[in-house]
Amino acid sequence: MKNIALVQLAYDGITTYHCGVGAVIRNSLVAIELINKELRGDVNIKSYLLTPDYSGSSPNYSHNLLMANTDFCQSTGGGVRLLPLSDRDGIQFGNIHQWAELCHGGKRACLDIANNNLVTLIIAHDTAFAQLPLSLSRTVNQASSLLRLLWVPHCTTLIYDGEGAHPLRFQWESEAFGSANGGGYKIGYLGQFMRQHFQEKFGVEEAYLAPYEGGINPERLSPHLCREEIIAKLKQRGIPTDKGLVFTIGRGNPIKGHDLVLDLFHHLSQIVPGLHLVVLAPKTEEAPRYVGELETKKRRLNLDATMIYEFDPELPAYLYQWENTVLVPLLSRMDSHPLTVMEARANSTHSIVLASNRGGLPEQIDEGIDGFICDIDSIDSMIQKALQIVNMDGRRRTEIIENGKKKIRERYDFKKNLLSTLQHIFPELTTVD
Repeated sequence: MKNIALVQLAYDGITTYHCGVGAVIRNSLVAIELINKELRGDVNIKSYLLTPDYSGSSPNYSHNLLMANTDFCQSTGGGVRLLPLSDRDGIQFGNIHQWAELCHGGKRACLDIANNNLVTLIIAHDTAFAQLPLSLSRTVNQASSLLRLLWVPHCTTLIYDGEGAHPLRFQWESEAFGSANGGGYKIGYLGQFMRQHFQEKFGVEEAYLAPYEGGINPERLSPHLCREEIIAKLKQRGIPTDKGLVFTIGRGNPIKGHDLVLDLFHHLSQIVPGLHLVVLAPKTEEAPRYVGELETKKRRLNLDATMIYEFDPELPAYLYQWENTVLVPLLSRMDSHPLTVMEARANSTHSIVLASNRGGLPEQIDEGIDGFICDIDSIDSMIQKALQIVNMDGRRRTEIIENGKKKIRERYDFKKNLLSTLQHIFPELTTVD
């Protein structure tokens, strides 16, 4: 049996669960479990997770999550390691001094793991661990061992804020990108938007890029929910069951475009009676005023809407499977490779996705085939597409929903995509198939 030690370093998804990086980590563990079951006798992935030692200092800290991740990793032969931090200020996303400390501690832990495994893949997720592969590549002789290094940026300074807004972060990321060309490690890209971004904005050459599509695990995303269960959950949340529902999801940040959804619903509800809006927008530390702005707009426009500002991981599955959910507008102003577009189609019963034309959202949708795309700079475009979905006949709706599920199975199945990454990184392990 070939044992592959898969080491993942991330600031979220291990002891905390806050955003998309955390979702990728959690989905990856399911993918590892499925791969180990299916390829038993050929390949076994030992899962290691490394993360800052929050020890309850983060508002999103979950000891239960830590214990569940620890139990899983140990069951594979791996484990969880908590990296110490001397400065806990702004712990959730950190700063350049904390990142340097994490990379230093992470380097020692990774070397220890690699020394105890014949085949090791180290995946450093996002900005906090950007320079870990760079530091490791200067220390180890990868030619003499099956050790591979991958940095997976889930976003960059240039995507969201720009160089001038966070110059130290830009400097930190730029050094990691610039050193990748011939530097002994690769950059993993989450979709073609990110691939092009790395090439055009940071000059990463094709030879030093690797696919890391990620995705979701359709068979594990949510079990089938009976109608009575769904109704009970909606009533618990005060969501009407006798109206057509429009549902949107994303952390409470202007980037996610919830205010655009409110504007769209305002116009849509004047044309189509009997609609109700549900917004799941967990409040965040980085945009504390945004929730208040959404509430003000809801009152000013007199919207028939349920606004939920705390994290509810179960609710989306109930809404996607509810027979009266007709439209899921995901109108982000920018997103690199959003899982929400995938999740909204994996278990849909009646709803169809309307995504913005920004970032990595459009590449996930074939217009009019498995969803729709709108220009978020044009309210007319948004209304036109939304009306097309809401007024769609049953046969056409079913066809689009089934096409969406097919795309998830074929293109965004995390298990398949993780195997593809392993094949790309370790071509010599020909039995990984």
